[in-house]
Amino acid sequence: MMFLWNPDMVRFMKDASEHTEYHAALAEKILKRLGPAPTVLDAGCGLGYLSLALSKGAALVAAVDKNPAPLAVLKENVEKRGIKNILPLCADLEALELPGPLSAAVFCFCGDGRLVFETAGRLKAAKAFAIGGVKGHREPDRESIGELLKRLKVPHEEEVFELSLDQPFRSEEDALLFFRTYHEKEPYSQMVSEEFLSRLKSGREGEFPFLLPIGKRLCMTVFNPADAPDLMEPKLRKTEEE
Repeated sequence: MMFLWNPDMVRFMKDASEHTEYHAALAEKILKRLGPAPTVLDAGCGLGYLSLALSKGAALVAAVDKNPAPLAVLKENVEKRGIKNILPLCADLEALELPGPLSAAVFCFCGDGRLVFETAGRLKAAKAFAIGGVKGHREPDRESIGELLKRLKVPHEEEVFELSLDQPFRSEEDALLFFRTYHEKEPYSQMVSEEFLSRLKSGREGEFPFLLPIGKRLCMTVFNPADAPDLMEPKLRKTEEE
């Protein structure tokens, strides 16, 4: 399922990404598991801030998203910064074709384990990284990548860690717009606006005087697609049919 970005969501994520070290820290964890100058797929890249961070240590980053709205932010940053080793692609992962094998395929908050498993194998990635919330992230009626790998007995590693993706705001009104935008999601669904505002801290002087601290407890699952059984073997096909 494609994440539906609206202009406010794009702006909030852009502000958070440009005012934290979240993506730099995440890219460092990925790159340290790879060899020098890797070729990397950032699958479902969104605004592309992880792609920007990965590009500092990669030979090439193929940044793929099927929604053109967030991808436009990446294209703007690539042009503005004169980056030559990021290839932004507006494409569906299930139909994606790339010219050569990959050092790594990276999937952030992809709730469809089958899509992660199948895409990484089909594109001949030497390693696959699936990053999501430590409590798990899955689409309805789909196995998470962790569930799928355990069921198929595919060797894999899991690393749990915490990163901050604090959200800066230009005003209290801006913060309330964020609250209204995300009020159906946890943890905001259990709050009233007064409680939300009470969580704001003093931000930077100038454009962003308010800050919402947001800590993310993440799990990074790493596996080698070559260790996996045939991607459409009967026991995986049976899950899809059910």
